[in-house]
Amino acid sequence: MIAQFASDSTKDVWYSNYLNCRQGITKSVEEYGNHFKKLQKKVNSNNETPAANTIRQFLSGLNLTIAPIVYTSGLENLAAVVEIVKSIEAEYKIIQRNV
Repeated sequence: MIAQFASDSTKDVWYSNYLNCRQGITKSVEEYGNHFKKLQKKVNSNNETPAANTIRQFLSGLNLTIAPIVYTSGLENLAAVVEIVKSIEAEYKIIQRNV
């Protein structure tokens, strides 16, 4: 809804932020996922982007220790991918505590 009233330059900023969205080392998967979904809704308000492309974009911004594991899962919607990634992140945290 907001996107239809935004200027082209504002939309360009949203799209740039979307393409450059990264988890980094300080954000949890949940924080990254929420931020990514917010940006994704702005740049894809009509749900025109194929789910596979959205998932690829999400995975490309994930922490590099997690992303390769998720690529092999073959999930088809963003919500499922986020849940799997949160589970993997929790496992990594448990492993790191026990090392």
